[in-house]
Amino acid sequence: MRALTYEGPHTIAVSTMADPVPSDANGAVVRITAAGICGSDLHIYDGHGFSTDLGFCVGHEAVGEVVEVGSGVTAFRPGDRVMVPASTGCGRCEACRANWVAGCTNGGSGCYGLSHGLEGSQAEAVAVPNADTNLVALPDSISDDAGLTLTDNFPTAWYGARRARIQPGDRVTVVGLGPVGQFSVMSALLMGGSQVFAIDLVPERREAAAKLGATPLTEQDPIAELRELTGGQGTEVVLEAVGADATIELSLRAAARTGRVSVVGVNQTRNFPMNLRLAQVKELEFSIGLCSVQRELPALLRLVAAGRVDPSVVVTHHFGLSDGPAAYELFAHSAPDCVGSARWSSTRPDEFLTSCRRSARRRPPLAGPVSRRYGSGWRSVDRQQKRLDRSGSWSDRRRAGQRFPSAAHRPKRSVPSSHSSWPIAMRMSTTTQRSANSI
Repeated sequence: MRALTYEGPHTIAVSTMADPVPSDANGAVVRITAAGICGSDLHIYDGHGFSTDLGFCVGHEAVGEVVEVGSGVTAFRPGDRVMVPASTGCGRCEACRANWVAGCTNGGSGCYGLSHGLEGSQAEAVAVPNADTNLVALPDSISDDAGLTLTDNFPTAWYGARRARIQPGDRVTVVGLGPVGQFSVMSALLMGGSQVFAIDLVPERREAAAKLGATPLTEQDPIAELRELTGGQGTEVVLEAVGADATIELSLRAAARTGRVSVVGVNQTRNFPMNLRLAQVKELEFSIGLCSVQRELPALLRLVAAGRVDPSVVVTHHFGLSDGPAAYELFAHSAPDCVGSARWSSTRPDEFLTSCRRSARRRPPLAGPVSRRYGSGWRSVDRQQKRLDRSGSWSDRRRAGQRFPSAAHRPKRSVPSSHSSWPIAMRMSTTTQRSANSI
């Protein structure tokens, strides 16, 4: 199969890897119909990853179709449409049974695409361990674009807002307006926040947050403006969605006395210079952690199904899988201070769908999801076999002649060398190329 692999700093390659197989009786294989590039993937791309491995498949945001299951899998079968949450667990310990996979006591807690230990999902297929716990059914009423945001970005934002214990009437500040930041705005409003203030260096991101109902603050001195708008107090809740030392410090300053600061941005600083004097004088509550996607999904799926929120609005770009390396380069170097998450879309053959996520400590924002799809999916090259039984395994299908469209059948695509602003929606299909401003 084809996959995007990390070959060293600033080097992502389209590589051929062995077809995945279930790791054991409890595992499954999912054919990926949409996948994404996250800000964490850009950390890896920049050479600041989570292991020293090279040649591993990257990515941890994906949706797709189950094509093979082990004998111990009871909740899923081939043909099921599923989400592949970024977080994994053993499925057997008390924490995992409560969907708190980040607290797995059997060593099963992990994430795809950080090393060879668990290959990523920016590929034609991915092996999923402990499938009954680490897969979530995707209802037909929810699009792949929306489902993809539910594998990491939206649950992470919801987790941060939930830990901040937002109460009806609370004023909330969101620091960082990439996908997680935009979802933090949505989460704060859904939980009853009376007013949400939005901070980001990029005007287009602030405008996007304003369309969701937030009050954007100017980049020159957002803290001074915030104090002016809140009578010198700050806000009861601050949600930090970047993970940079500077933005965490800014979040502490934005909080009102006895306020609550919740950090979901990934920070790998081992000696973070936290201003404890400021936190102590203001009597702040500070929370930080890693999201267990499985635990947050039930509430979010109900909200999306009820039409309360449309998570697909963060998606802005589409690229072909063959343009994956160029997509990484675009998101990493299009502007200063930018980190992001990206997704692949399944609406067109071999297509990437991407959205932006902003980080103040890196290049400016284009972080989204790079999402990718393979149109009609399986195709048979055996003229005598018109259809293949859905119960056939991944390996059976390969032997029967069914495979993904070959490179010869895919159109060549080009990636724009620059973008004037964010957000921009861009799709490239097999017949046309077009771009349009859109959120």
